[in-house]
Amino acid sequence: MAVTPFRKATVLGAIALAAGAANAGVQGLAYQSRPHYITTEPGTPAGANTGYNTRHRPTYGGEHSGVARLVLDTGAGSFLCSGALLSTGRHVLTAAHCVTDAAGKLNVTGGTASFPITPTGPFGLGNIAADPALGVARVTVHPGYNGDYLFKGNDLAIITLSGDAPLAAQRYELYTGSDDLEKVSDKVGWGSVGQGDTGTTTSPGAGWRKGQNVWEMTASQFWGDPTVSSNILMYDFDNGLAANDAFDAYFGKAGLGLGAMEVGSGPGDSGGPSFLDGKIAGVTSFGLTFTDMKDANGNFTLCSPANPDVLCGVNSTFGEFAGDTRVSGYNQWIMSSIPEPETYALMLAGLAAVGWVARRRKA
Repeated sequence: MAVTPFRKATVLGAIALAAGAANAGVQGLAYQSRPHYITTEPGTPAGANTGYNTRHRPTYGGEHSGVARLVLDTGAGSFLCSGALLSTGRHVLTAAHCVTDAAGKLNVTGGTASFPITPTGPFGLGNIAADPALGVARVTVHPGYNGDYLFKGNDLAIITLSGDAPLAAQRYELYTGSDDLEKVSDKVGWGSVGQGDTGTTTSPGAGWRKGQNVWEMTASQFWGDPTVSSNILMYDFDNGLAANDAFDAYFGKAGLGLGAMEVGSGPGDSGGPSFLDGKIAGVTSFGLTFTDMKDANGNFTLCSPANPDVLCGVNSTFGEFAGDTRVSGYNQWIMSSIPEPETYALMLAGLAAVGWVARRRKA
């Protein structure tokens, strides 16, 4: 089966903010965005005892074994996203744009979720194809999602699996605090692999990766507009150089990143979790960059030398922004959409009892 990045068409646009907005650095600028881990250093082959593998390759069967590799079937083909297994063991939290069309309408007809539980060696060596894949039985999209992941948000969906995930796959609780800004989060996904100077260099699914970043403001603060969602958390991809510090360039908010642990998102990471204290605090939603000029065809594709983005356009390089859905803003909806683990176990036991009684009556 050919699997391509789950990537909607790149959005081109310009935002004119209200006069007096705090973030005057982005007023009137054109932007590119796409819903979509790229690291600060070149990768090394799995199984080798290298700093890269220690930092960026999760352990099969370890604490991130509940991060699902999702292959989702639509009329346009099969696409790859990421997700996180919830406490029930049968529900996966992911991004709404992974399972809908551009208008936010459900378009998934099936698919599978696989969990990396079987290691084949040290330093991130494993084979996801050897692990069991569960079918997609049902998809629940947040009712407020309309395709506008950039400003309105609500980019969440819950996948109900056809059976229980393997017991070896980690289950995750939800982060409920409102203190997520300025904290270092652990980000995990199945997207394209690459390096920040060049962007994505492989197809999605080529490698499972982890890393860290820091949410620096909400989207409402970012755009200086109270009508924009505060449940979108913004971060940038830093390489330690002031010239490529996006928050400093547009907001005067300097921060050179986390060194070799810093990552940015790429195609296929969509829906993947960001953890605080081992709990799901964010869900990967989109990448964003600002552009400065139009080319001969009227497209915003040319950047000035002052632009912090290493390669102009949204391509997962240093100097770009990205946004995650803030999970604490949706705890009530998520929990109301899934049964509690104890309730789920009782429900399954009840169904089994009903089946046993029916068989007894037919005997």
